[in-house]
Amino acid sequence: MMNAELWITFAAACAILFSLPSPLSHRVASYRAIRGKKTIFPAITGASIGIVTAMTAAAVPTLGFAYLSASLLEIVQWAGIGWLLLFMLWVFASPAVRLAKADNDNLPFKTASGVFTDCYRLALTPRFIAVFLALLPQFVTAGADNITLLAEMQALALLMSLVLA
Repeated sequence: MMNAELWITFAAACAILFSLPSPLSHRVASYRAIRGKKTIFPAITGASIGIVTAMTAAAVPTLGFAYLSASLLEIVQWAGIGWLLLFMLWVFASPAVRLAKADNDNLPFKTASGVFTDCYRLALTPRFIAVFLALLPQFVTAGADNITLLAEMQALALLMSLVLA
């Protein structure tokens, strides 16, 4: 079970991560701006469920990190911090975020299911999975109930992504 300090730290990390101008947040905003209000619900739910799916894919190897020795776990955690810094540089350098969209740009889908699928697939790119693979080991400790911890983290990440999308 997550204590209050761990909960606040993970919530702050998710808030920062989901507030970054990533291609996923740009796609959700583009659907809203170009296609209108009817696409906002499928875009946000597709992005949020895709984020939780990416987090689930990263949680499986993270559970294995808990069985590493303390020194190897520390190396994995430092490598994760390095990857998170590279990810931040990547999202700020992404051309999709820096360039404005014209009103006549064609987004790939017009139906609600297509918008949902598009945002879901964009959240499942290897870079987003790697972000969670870098973030989750920061909260894993040896000898703790990490399965319950990761399940609570997934619920919190889903809530934060729905609110911040």
